[in-house]
Amino acid sequence: INSSVVYDADKVLETSGFYGAGDGGGAKWVQNGVTGQTPSRTPAQLGDGLLNDASGNQWACIVDGLLNVKSLGAKGDGVFADNLPLEAAFYLGGRISIPKGVYMLEGTGSDSNGVNVQVSNNTHVNCDDGAIFIADQIDGDMIDFELNQANESLITFSWSGGYFDQSQQKNSLVMPFTDIYPAQNPGTSNTADGLRVALSRNNGESGCSVIEISNVTTYAGEHWLEGGGDSGIFASGGKILILDKITCIGARDLGIYASASEVIDNGAICIIKNSQFLNCFHGCAGKRIMDSLTIEGCRAENCVRAFLSEAIGGLASPKNIYIKDNTAIRCSVVSKVQLATAGEISGNTALNSGAVLSDGITEAHPVGFELHQIIESSNITVNKNKHIGKSDQYQSQLSGDVFNIDDSSKVLIQDNTLIGLNNAGREVGASSGNSFIQNVVDLMEGTSTFVSLNNSYREERLVDNRLLHKTPVAFESSTSSSPAIHRRNQEDVGLFFNTNTVGMSVGGVAKVEVNSQGIGFNSKTPIQKPSVADLSELLVALDDYGLIENNS
Repeated sequence: INSSVVYDADKVLETSGFYGAGDGGGAKWVQNGVTGQTPSRTPAQLGDGLLNDASGNQWACIVDGLLNVKSLGAKGDGVFADNLPLEAAFYLGGRISIPKGVYMLEGTGSDSNGVNVQVSNNTHVNCDDGAIFIADQIDGDMIDFELNQANESLITFSWSGGYFDQSQQKNSLVMPFTDIYPAQNPGTSNTADGLRVALSRNNGESGCSVIEISNVTTYAGEHWLEGGGDSGIFASGGKILILDKITCIGARDLGIYASASEVIDNGAICIIKNSQFLNCFHGCAGKRIMDSLTIEGCRAENCVRAFLSEAIGGLASPKNIYIKDNTAIRCSVVSKVQLATAGEISGNTALNSGAVLSDGITEAHPVGFELHQIIESSNITVNKNKHIGKSDQYQSQLSGDVFNIDDSSKVLIQDNTLIGLNNAGREVGASSGNSFIQNVVDLMEGTSTFVSLNNSYREERLVDNRLLHKTPVAFESSTSSSPAIHRRNQEDVGLFFNTNTVGMSVGGVAKVEVNSQGIGFNSKTPIQKPSVADLSELLVALDDYGLIENNS
């Protein structure tokens, strides 16, 4: 607006462009009666979408249903820094359109986001096909939405489309396993996400009724080992979180990080669906206190961990977990469930398990090789999953377990198919009351174990499992008073095991015990091929072992 006169207040002008006619930035502006301002060709007061003309008259952009970011000065030419025009549009809120173009977001200093917005209004952003955002050495998040804490009402938020190029974004300080895999482009920020939507109140309550993010692609690099930034998408603060049709490539931490409060239970529900994760350290995760987390219909390839429900600092995690109908190819951990009170892991397929580094050869297993980690959880059903084979790099080097049950109870492992892996299951910690029922198991020949049970073995159930070759069940040490295998409802009658020892007990007393010394009866010293001269000495020896009673 190259004005040399003072227009009357409320004067409305319609422009044919922002920088020039036909540049896509045409809009309606109203003169709001404020004069004596410093002239500006970019929005000067970002909270109101204001612009000052050459005579110092102040104009406000009229948003009539849909705001095009080019109306506020965004160029999308891959050269001009579009940080401020995008901020201006996002501050206004409402329905926002981002046309096709390359939007350069330049770094503005240490620990500083590219675009940082305090959200007060319902905000719905739609990116046209071909809308690309590039991080130019940003030391923080590329685009960060936070809640204006002064806003007391619940808002709604959605973002659709867009391609986030994080390859030149600096890494955060909190990436996983930097002692083993150092940051390639180290920064000073605690977060370095592509799109960050954090709309929680300071007290932990949700500031948004629904957050929906869809059809977004984030690209940090071809492989997480060389990836820029931190996570692709971070979303929190919604009573309902929906993340749909997201593609994340090379995320140094998480492709999708969905979160809620770690202080209060605000009943948050999170759904992650129909999304893809390629060469990310983690595929996707729900963390902190949620009422429920669903991860469904997703695909992860060559991720160290694929689908997670995880606690922060071991304190808070989603309560009800549903990880269903996902595919994991060359992943070391398919699912991790922590501090859940109920859940279902079902219908998932894992192929050629075991992630590798960017050279395509070296094993990447800083977290171990356990396809399903169930930690400090209860009432979890794991059924109708298929796990077929390990990647070539893991055929002999790493054993691992398909199901690792750690400090968990009432876990049902049922109707799963396991082919070409080492060990089917393992219990550790204070696990108890778990069941392995009707699984089909064809493990690798050699040292494979069907299931290794801990000290709670007497409460476990192993029923109708189909073992396709010799595959043992392993027990921790036990005693005659607490045998590993016992008669139903008579727990002191059964078989017990200890170092180089196997025995049978009745009433909690060892009746037969075999060890490295020989065989013993009725808790007597084991027989060591007694030498006897005649029948009378033999009878005395047998009597010593408690085998003679009433001269019989």
